[in-house]
Amino acid sequence: MRELQRIKQSLRGIRRCSLRSGFTVLELLVVLAIIMVMVTIMLPSLKRAMMEANSTVCMHNLKEVGQALHIYRIENDGWLPNIDGVDSVRIETWFVKLFPRILAETRALACPEDPFLYRWRRVGSEINKPEVAEYSSYGLSSFILTGGGGRLANLDRHQPWRPLDNILLADIGPDSYFAGVGLTQGKMQEPERNAGLLFWDDGCDPLDPLRKSPWLTTRHGDGINVLTVGFAVRHVRTSDMIGKPIRSHYPLCAAGGCSLCAELHMPHYSFANQGLYWWTGTLPRE
Repeated sequence: MRELQRIKQSLRGIRRCSLRSGFTVLELLVVLAIIMVMVTIMLPSLKRAMMEANSTVCMHNLKEVGQALHIYRIENDGWLPNIDGVDSVRIETWFVKLFPRILAETRALACPEDPFLYRWRRVGSEINKPEVAEYSSYGLSSFILTGGGGRLANLDRHQPWRPLDNILLADIGPDSYFAGVGLTQGKMQEPERNAGLLFWDDGCDPLDPLRKSPWLTTRHGDGINVLTVGFAVRHVRTSDMIGKPIRSHYPLCAAGGCSLCAELHMPHYSFANQGLYWWTGTLPRE
């Protein structure tokens, strides 16, 4: 009998311990609230860290494409890829000419922060299709490819004064959909990327008279990544430039030797406050 009472007492003790070790609904709600507050506090930091990591990948892509362009120059007596046929044959754009021998993977042309990154995933072996000309996340300086009657594209013969300060390749937008026109009016269309060309003005496609939207973007937080002729990669702030009118002359830009300011008087975006220019040096004459 005593043994039975001893067992009952032990069971009651175990039951009390188990009840004391559990959580009440209120305690669970408090814990959940604390977790939610911590997630809310940490989320911006995590997002910023992810964006910085993607920006680093983007910079690596720019260097990889820049190396491919350098190899192309060596194999073609100093010339960058010619784009004379782009207006009639879209697959004549510059980056298509790098695949697949010089630049083996299309991923190098896809910035991880590009909202239209998915377009590259459906390319596969169809790199020679005309629509692929609009898929690049990066644009090659159109001024270098066309300046001086096209002779500026031979960088071995016509080097800028300061290669480290002259734009060669950069992130290119638009990074948002635009309203369709014509037969597709009222539908949101994917933006064109000017056949992978980086224009010095507001970025409208010269092959399309419809001015859709500029290429300038803030893909990496407050700006874009740029590769210079001297193969330096920089982050350039563009957030304070978007939406502002462009001019043909900027005192700071002209003082830095910008040919578009001092010699050509052509409307252009100015990055002179960050030490970057479209071209610094003499232009080939006809």
